Order: sequence, then structure tokens, then C-alpha cells
Amino acid sequence: MPAFSDRVRAYAAERIDPVDLQEILRIDIEVGEGELGPDLIKVLAALRPYGEGNPAPLLLARTVDVTSQGPRCVVKAGGDSISLIDERRRSSWTDLSGRPLQLDIVFTLGDSDELLLVDCRPTFLNE
Repeated sequence: MPAFSDRVRAYAAERIDPVDLQEILRIDIEVGEGELGPDLIKVLAALRPYGEGNPAPLLLARTVDVTSQGPRCVVKAGGDSISLIDERRRSSWTDLSGRPLQLDIVFTLGDSDELLLVDCRPTFLNE
């Protein structure tokens, strides 16, 4: 069996690009400064019910500041702040010196009208 496993791995390594194995998020809309806040939650809630044929929209907000970390984090863009639930409980969004990173975040509306963090990355990765 080890010979078979080795051949399958070699075959896959020749034909599959690791980039093809990364999950791709399909962003529905990018939210700009001034659009984060309670009105956004109302608009997203009005699009319900979500389900097959009507998935919950994924939203992108770029260059947000993390003002509070933990399972419930707060991010700020411009003058607006929103609270997000971070189910993955990412450990830290600070640089090596302890300063908060600016993030690009992807989020959606959860079942109880709370915003759920789907994914994030440091903004500097866009440069």
C-alpha cells in the first residue's frame, strides 16, 4: 500500500496547483466607510429568509481597525463601529510590536441578527 500512496501523491503533485486547493469566498458586496452600523443589519435582515437559492450574502469591508478582540470583537471603519462574533476565536490581530493591525474582513448576518466574521486578513497583504 505505501507504493500506491506514493504514486498517488506524486501524480497529484504533478497535476494539482496548491492554489487550486484554497477555498474561494464569493463576495456579494463591498461595504465602504459610512456603511457599517445598525442600518446595515436591518438591510441584511430584510433579505431573509436565507437558504437554498438565497444564501446569506457575504460582505467585504477593507481597512478596518480592530478596537476590541475576543469572541465578540469590535471593528471600526471611518466613524462607524460594528460588533462581530468571531466563532474561530482568532488569537490576536496585532503586529509584532503589539499594535493593532488593519484588516480586510468578510462577514455575514447570523441567525440572531448578529454579524458573523467569516474570514479576515491583514490589509497590508493587498499591497
